Amino acid sequence: MSLTVEQKRRYVRHLLLPEIGAAGQERLCGAAFRGGGCRAARIAADYLRRAGMREDPAALPLAVAPVDDPVIAALAGAFAAVERIKAELGVGRPAQLPPDLWGDEP
Repeated sequence: MSLTVEQKRRYVRHLLLPEIGAAGQERLCGAAFRGGGCRAARIAADYLRRAGMREDPAALPLAVAPVDDPVIAALAGAFAAVERIKAELGVGRPAQLPPDLWGDEP
């Protein structure tokens, strides 16, 4: 798969990152994820769609813990999206949010 001119314009920031580049962006555009219903999962899904991935009910689900606090949900969603992109591209090391961020939550 080759990126279209429109995709090159849309993802120019990704193309400039050595960790992603054109080959990585092509992989992202061909990749899929399965979203969830909690706020953090919806935020992660939004980030992944913007990165070029598509939502597919048959794909691997997003691993996002449900949280009530909207700020923590935003952080957890963004973090989950980054981790999914790293896994898809095979870059970086897997990471987890610090446990003290959750407070009484999981």
